[in-house]
Amino acid sequence: MYSDTQPATAFLVSLRNMSNRWYLTRYKLLVVGPEDLVSLAIQTAWSEVGVELLGPVPVHRALAYDLRAFHGVLMDITNGDEGSLFGLSERLDDALVPSLYVLPDAAYQDRNKMFVLSDRRNEIGKILSSIFQDGDHGVRH
Repeated sequence: MYSDTQPATAFLVSLRNMSNRWYLTRYKLLVVGPEDLVSLAIQTAWSEVGVELLGPVPVHRALAYDLRAFHGVLMDITNGDEGSLFGLSERLDDALVPSLYVLPDAAYQDRNKMFVLSDRRNEIGKILSSIFQDGDHGVRH
């Protein structure tokens, strides 16, 4: 049985692509970035595939959390100072919590092989595929 105190790597998940829809059960991803990073449309789209986006929270607040309570962390690469994001990345590495740097949805047109936090199913699928690769508990950046 899952509890919020278990390390994310101990929680087994079945992820399958059925009819181009992702089905995920009880996943919690922490979002680190400015308040306007997650719109209602983004929150709804992720919820529809079974992923609860928690936050967004600023970097300094994320550093105060027990990061093992989350199944993964999505960090806005465009916000916050590099030193704080690097410190958070180091803590995530040590805790074996998968993480990705993402771009805000407003930057979608400017992306170049980056992960975009949006309500588009193809972007959600790309992020989920990368952050939850089978047998790999590393950080993706």
